[in-house]
Amino acid sequence: MLVVYQQVAHRAARSFIGNMGAQIDMNRIFLIESTNNPKAWNKESNARGLGQITPDALTDWNTYNPMQKYNSENLFDADVNSRVSDWYYNNRIPTMLNAYKISDTVENRLIAYNAGIGKLKNHVGNGVPLKQETEDYIIKYHMGGDVRAGQQKLKELGFDPGIVDGKMGPRTRAAWKAFQESTVNAPVIERKHGIQGLKQ
Repeated sequence: MLVVYQQVAHRAARSFIGNMGAQIDMNRIFLIESTNNPKAWNKESNARGLGQITPDALTDWNTYNPMQKYNSENLFDADVNSRVSDWYYNNRIPTMLNAYKISDTVENRLIAYNAGIGKLKNHVGNGVPLKQETEDYIIKYHMGGDVRAGQQKLKELGFDPGIVDGKMGPRTRAAWKAFQESTVNAPVIERKHGIQGLKQ
């Protein structure tokens, strides 16, 4: 069953390259947001499905796609959620970034999705620090969406993340920061694709 959802995620990842040039790997997003579980539901935010689509994001979809409206229960369908998630990340967010004259980068899309466009505006325009949750979200994405695999890779590369347990804690953050600092002189292609793209 997991293979089916990974295939759906893979189709989403290939289906759209952002208008402004950034490209989001939806496989990573689905892994971070729901561990590839199409039935995932966050009771607090009412976010649903693979991409953890919120009611506000669904409203945006229905507003801009009136011929293909969905309800909240539809979001538990892997194909529907994949479609809406991909559209939101790679169409709606770039449109908002352009409207607010914010650079369309992978990091800015991640912040807009995780924290909201308002928090991104305050961060970019006023230097307001991001919450730890959002900082961690960016790190998880660059680890390929899998913290445990990222920790293992950090350890193999000589950066101690502490216990390899799939949890984002102070030691994992410190190891990631040390790794990032060590890659300043690494080839651009290695910096761009994050830890999972590096060779030992």
